[in-house]
Amino acid sequence: MTIALDIALLLPPTAQQIAQQLNEQLDQLENGGFLFDHSHHPHITLGQHFVSEDQICEISSCLEQILPNHQPLKLHVTGAHTGGTAQVLTVEPQEPLQHLHEALMDAMTTFEVQTGSPESFQTDGAPPRLADISWVTNFRNRSSYTRYLPHITIGIGTQPLTIAPFRFTARELAICRLGRFCTCRKQLACWTL
Repeated sequence: MTIALDIALLLPPTAQQIAQQLNEQLDQLENGGFLFDHSHHPHITLGQHFVSEDQICEISSCLEQILPNHQPLKLHVTGAHTGGTAQVLTVEPQEPLQHLHEALMDAMTTFEVQTGSPESFQTDGAPPRLADISWVTNFRNRSSYTRYLPHITIGIGTQPLTIAPFRFTARELAICRLGRFCTCRKQLACWTL
């Protein structure tokens, strides 16, 4: 079976709390959105891919070889903006983050399959949108390498968010199965940088 994966930096507790508070300000249920909880993890995407489920162990082993070359990342959230239907926090691009993103994208080339289906996503209610399938299918060509824009998706809604800039250190990287709105759902593997 093909599944949709997110390789992501998970937020430390203080940054998680900020993301959760902002998420709760949006009319998520009215907009068909999501609330952060034990199965919706605030994160910074490093790569999104369709892969064969039976290759998860092999993918994990491959990533374990890359991660020792990377340190915890000191990141800076510079503000908030609307990205289509989503409200997002902008993460300042920086060289160590870009290098990690590129190393992971390079490693995932051999594991990717061209496209997935609604069944590739974790669901517990509404199925993934066609836009979710398209986003993952086109991530490599439209959102990676020189087009990579690190951010934290807070939720779905039109209400603009305001946030004072803040800094945090990201130490945890995970492979998560994607859900509706390309949310990080079921955590399949996790490492500390």
